[in-house]
Amino acid sequence: MSNSHLSVPKYDQEPQNFSRSQAWSHSEDNDNKSHYTIRKAESRTSLCSYRSSRDLLDFIADIRGRMYSSMSDLYVLPSDQEEWERLNKFHNSLLLALGNLCPDMDIVDTILAPPSGASKSVLDLGCGTGRWCMEMGYRYPNADVVGVDLVPYPLNPDTTAQQCHFELDNVDLGLSHFFDQFDLVHARCIELGLSDYKKMVEEATFCLRPGGLLILAEIDWQLYEEDMKTPVIPASDEHPKGCWIQRFLEESRDAACKNGSDLLETRQVLQEGLWDKPNIDNTTCRSASLYLPISNPSEVQELPRRMESAASLMKQNLMVLHRSLHRILRTAEISQEQLDQWSSEADKELERGDKRLWIRVRYAWGRREASPEASPTEPSSTDTESSASSHPVARGEGSFLSAEIHQMLKAETELYPYFYIYQTQEEARAAFHSQGD
Repeated sequence: MSNSHLSVPKYDQEPQNFSRSQAWSHSEDNDNKSHYTIRKAESRTSLCSYRSSRDLLDFIADIRGRMYSSMSDLYVLPSDQEEWERLNKFHNSLLLALGNLCPDMDIVDTILAPPSGASKSVLDLGCGTGRWCMEMGYRYPNADVVGVDLVPYPLNPDTTAQQCHFELDNVDLGLSHFFDQFDLVHARCIELGLSDYKKMVEEATFCLRPGGLLILAEIDWQLYEEDMKTPVIPASDEHPKGCWIQRFLEESRDAACKNGSDLLETRQVLQEGLWDKPNIDNTTCRSASLYLPISNPSEVQELPRRMESAASLMKQNLMVLHRSLHRILRTAEISQEQLDQWSSEADKELERGDKRLWIRVRYAWGRREASPEASPTEPSSTDTESSASSHPVARGEGSFLSAEIHQMLKAETELYPYFYIYQTQEEARAAFHSQGD
């Protein structure tokens, strides 16, 4: 990502939380140049302003030719074109698996598209490229969608849903400025930037209005064998035929934990789900495991086209991810020369694709308790095994959803066979324990 690329005035992002007392606001002046206004979060009073075309580099740092957030020492994945393309592929792989933008889509539809047509609000914590936000904006035109992230992404206002708004925000510093404002809060794959995942979850529940829905999703930092239970053996001197991607994931997880990221606690939080949260209606809580294939070997049973595409996207995702992990692994005193050698082996492994492996995404969701004066709530997800695919995601005008993905979702409407929903906390615990958690 070159400096000239950053000067293009396509930013619509508002940093609110880089310190506990200040916030910034974005706008455009008469000559169509973006600038940000710094202001106190409590009063929203403007203090000073500066142009993104001149000062946007304050948000990022160039390290060995790749761009990273300079606003957090925890989140050490890049923020550049290569990484953004990877994030979009991961988003599409989840979309193909779920058949939609969220699990329990019937509940999301009821909350965000009520018969009254009342306006609703959505918050996406760690929005990345904003792809999920924009698709949600196209699907729910009456909903204001706010995406927050550590680093600005070069959005094009001509293709961004009108009601989508993006802010620069360090979620790890707290969410109190968002309390009681949203009907849906979504947090996907943000654990790397958090020092206390449990605290984030507790604060996210208070960002909901009464009856609002919180959805959490985080990916496991390991691969599984064909049985989806046995962790793959990582490559090492002891196991030279082990898996190099597994080596990257495990070493990166350990290095990130030493760096302060709360990855291990995240697993426990998602296993326990939201059932015990004091302001969450435990009858609406669910957790789930979604397994995505990494490859589709010809000698293994053929996958449906939708799953085959998800596998291809996950393979492409991992081919970029292992190099994106070099920075955190250098903190573990692994030399760049050694990392380059590991990446070469990982590339060969992924290209061969001679063994079907799986990666798991953990989900948990539940609704904030309704206010006593509220009307009776709509049926919860107890009425269905999974409604993730019951209403395939719409491809509205300006949508980023490709025609190919849209057609696959329309043609293959059956539920994804490797999405396991746990209706109770006891069921969730038993399922996770059976997988060695």
